[in-house]
Amino acid sequence: MAVGTRTPLWYLLLSVVLGMTVAVFTFLSLDTLTVAQYRLLASSIIGGPASNVEVFPTEVSRCSEDDAIEAHLRKIEGQLRLLQQVKVLVWVMTQPDNHQTKAVHVRDTWGKRVDKLLFMSTQEDPSLPTVKLNMTEGRDYLWGKTKEAYKYVYQHYINDYDWFMKADDDTFVVMENLRYMLSLYDPEIPIYFGSRFKKFNPQGYMSGGGGYVLSRAAVKKFVEEALPDPKKCKADHTGAEDAEMGICMTNVGVLAGDSRDELGRGRFFPFVPAHHLVSGFIGEKSWYWDYIYYPIKVGPECCSDTAITFHYISPDKMRELDYFLYHLRPYGVVTQEPFPPALPPDLKSVPKQVIEKFGNRTS
Repeated sequence: MAVGTRTPLWYLLLSVVLGMTVAVFTFLSLDTLTVAQYRLLASSIIGGPASNVEVFPTEVSRCSEDDAIEAHLRKIEGQLRLLQQVKVLVWVMTQPDNHQTKAVHVRDTWGKRVDKLLFMSTQEDPSLPTVKLNMTEGRDYLWGKTKEAYKYVYQHYINDYDWFMKADDDTFVVMENLRYMLSLYDPEIPIYFGSRFKKFNPQGYMSGGGGYVLSRAAVKKFVEEALPDPKKCKADHTGAEDAEMGICMTNVGVLAGDSRDELGRGRFFPFVPAHHLVSGFIGEKSWYWDYIYYPIKVGPECCSDTAITFHYISPDKMRELDYFLYHLRPYGVVTQEPFPPALPPDLKSVPKQVIEKFGNRTS
């Protein structure tokens, strides 16, 4: 380039975008990706030298190439800001027999992308590590473990994170999509999300296996208002964990949110992907159809492009999902999700503050 010639806008923008994209995908492609590394990357990009690039718009026409580059740049910046702003703690329900057969695979796959990952068990295991709860082990005591787990995160982490999720050791969670959905909501609003069922109380409840996530305000209400009052929350440690949680949430005014996308496609799922994608796996007389809160289709339209959880994922399938999501790259395929996301269809399950901020925008 000749001395004294001003650098064209498209050249500068292309250089910035290519540099950012290479950096982002380099981090995303590593097995050793950590949230701390990604946050450091985001901080270095947002507000760094790229935001102070000097350009000369008078010498360049507003061509479509420039518009495309600028749009891509805004998208990357938005995604990085999203990761910085939405802080999620996930606690995983496990047991001693599953530490080395299931829990380790959570730790080594999607667990690496969690801001804070805890394994709740009844035995100490520094290899995960676990939080040892003083509870009786067994399926009949999952409700007791859930109460103790949320009391633990309340006592130790309530002011450090925005959202607090419960998952099983055979749940797969796409953390990026969880943050994407939660970016619409203020964690100081008492609300929770999951795969919503319609039984046992007017709001229904969220499937335990599909995972559910509580806002900071919801956790406070659960621990401070619901647990001390046996009229609002079952004091005994036995019972169906997810159904009991739903009753407690309703009794203290925590809103059951609509986790679907703007097209009504689900994001949290209680079964493996194939059961939702292929007809015949879930029988016509299955309990599922009587429980599910919102109408749902079987087939490709079942599931949002920004789906968050699936359940009953075996260790080998967990590794497969992790590979397909974070390593396999179809050449030339680029997703273009709106940012911020559109509101879900059920506006009764959306806080009025969110509607006022983002408008009645469901498509």
